[in-house]
Amino acid sequence: MKAMKALLASLLLATLAAVALPATIFAQGDEYPSEPLKIIVPFSAGGGTDVLARKFAQVLQKHYPAPIAIDNVPGGGSAVGLTKLYNSKPNGYTVGIAGTHLLTACLQGFAQFPWDSLTHVAILNTEPYVIAVRGDSRWKTIQDLIEDIKAHPRTITMGNAGAGALTDIVAQAINMRLSVEFVVVPFDGGANERAALLGGHVDAGIFSGSEVAPHAGPEGEVRVLAAVGEDRCPLFPDAPSLGELGYHGIPAGSVRGLAFPPKTPKEIVTAFEGLVIQAVDDIEWKNYMRDNGYVNTFYVCKEMMDYYDKLYENLKEIMQEMGLVKQ
Repeated sequence: MKAMKALLASLLLATLAAVALPATIFAQGDEYPSEPLKIIVPFSAGGGTDVLARKFAQVLQKHYPAPIAIDNVPGGGSAVGLTKLYNSKPNGYTVGIAGTHLLTACLQGFAQFPWDSLTHVAILNTEPYVIAVRGDSRWKTIQDLIEDIKAHPRTITMGNAGAGALTDIVAQAINMRLSVEFVVVPFDGGANERAALLGGHVDAGIFSGSEVAPHAGPEGEVRVLAAVGEDRCPLFPDAPSLGELGYHGIPAGSVRGLAFPPKTPKEIVTAFEGLVIQAVDDIEWKNYMRDNGYVNTFYVCKEMMDYYDKLYENLKEIMQEMGLVKQ
């Protein structure tokens, strides 16, 4: 924690100076930032990524001098929105939510460009995934669900946030690692998946913790059975992780960050980075991160790219084993 505070402090001092540099260093000679900012979210409204993006926009707006708008562009396991970001003008006024969904879209060939061709700004956080069922489900524990699907293959449906999305890959990885046969059902975003679960149209689902937390509890509409990675989800400390039950090699959750289109000028990136650092150091953002069970993995510059490189290789290894990597 002390190291993270020291990092934020040093980055803040360095980048605040960049924000105050003369306007002539920026594109077209205009002072940056001076125009509205659009944040592309490559998923539908109401899902975990969208909710986080809207909260970040709200906090960033305290430090950004012009209006900020969210642009939801779902489809193709995030590839449609990411492609729109890739093709946007590199003028600093269109930024997108990137992260694990970018890496998986590129690995599967859904996004027709290298993941590192975007101009990455920062990694904001990571969020654990969980397996959830309805509150009135007959499965009280993850062991109940596993025993049932092993005894009755292809009779239980497992939802996810979209074909090719990371939750889709997680659902398939669960089938492979646990030697089971859930019927994997993709939806158009986490909000639609959650609605399907609550409406009884799917038996179980893979969700980010914050997507189901408002509906969970002793008498809630949703029961969380397990976290999918090695560690438990902070929001549901009583639910075991698949890792502690002996099931390993399943992507643990979503990493979310910010990226500009390719070839965005370095001066703009540095100035925007300074605003991002102010936002993540804001007490409102820190409280939001804590209250929603997010893991604080804030990285910029070399640390950010090193983190993405390692994550990309880990995902590639898992997805190659599953036959999902496009050669």
